[in-house]
Order: sequence, then C-alpha cells, then structure tokens
Amino acid sequence: MSYGDEQTQDEHLTTRDEAVAICGVAWIDLVDYSKKPVREQMRLNRALNDLLIQALADRPAAERIVLDTGEGAAVVFPHGPEPCLELGCALRAVLRSRGDDASALRIGMNLGPIRMVRGSNGDPAFMGDGLAAARCVAGFTQHGRIAASRSFYEAMTAVSAQYASCFAFEGTRT
Repeated sequence: MSYGDEQTQDEHLTTRDEAVAICGVAWIDLVDYSKKPVREQMRLNRALNDLLIQALADRPAAERIVLDTGEGAAVVFPHGPEPCLELGCALRAVLRSRGDDASALRIGMNLGPIRMVRGSNGDPAFMGDGLAAARCVAGFTQHGRIAASRSFYEAMTAVSAQYASCFAFEGTRT
C-alpha cells in the first residue's frame, strides 16, 4: 500500500475480523531517541531488544506481544496487568545487574482496551486506548522511572492489597 491511501487503509482495518481485549500494556520509551544519530539509534534498538529478551525470558511468548513503537517498544499482556509490573521490575533488575543507566528508559503502564486487527500487509496490528494511554503515561514519566495509570493501579490493588506499596501517587496529568 502506498502512503496517502488512508481511506483504503481505514476500510481495511475496519472490515477485518476484530477482537477487543482489556490488556496490560508496558510502553517502554527510549529517552531522546529521535535526537540521536542513526548509528546510536541502531545500537539502542539492539540493546533494548537484548534487554527485553532477558526480562521476558520467564514469560511464555504466547502470553505477551512485543510491538516496535519506533522509539522503543510496547509489550501487551492480554491476560491482565500483573505481568506488566513483573516486566518493569525485571527490566530494572537487568539494568542494575549490567550496571547500565536506567535513565535511558521511561516506562508507562496501563490497563485498557486493545483492538487486534490485521494490518495492510496481513500481519497482526494493534490499536486502542490501552496503547495510547500507556504511551501518554510514559511521556509523563521522569527518565529512569516507571509510572502507572490509575486504571492499572486500581486493577493491581484489586488483585492484592500488597501491590499498593509498589505505587506512590504523584498527581494527575492530562
């Protein structure tokens, strides 16, 4: 499909079999990625891929979907929010064990609807407020930090009150 063919693309996305699921999403943003030279961007992409491979090693591939966002990655967990929190902790642990600078990343976590469709090339594509909100949360997050949306927090604390100690309220942002 050529660029500028939005109508055909929109029709393609809406006429396919579609499914909506409430998913946990971890949006991992490489800080200042677009300001870096291409060679550095390639190095950062490889490093993030290696980091995700290590952090997701204990999570079966069938329980997660990793999406390239252009400036990082989004990891979608169709079975709820707990794996997102586990991923955040695992990413931080891997970075610390390597002695890497965690400030190169910021992570936003959300629980929300994701629509799974077929893209223009027939491959799975994902869209929805679950991804958009996770991206916004990551954008509000300080470098080297992990932040969660209110829906994510409420879901986690509904699973277990012990999760409340993992979070600190830092205000509302829109």
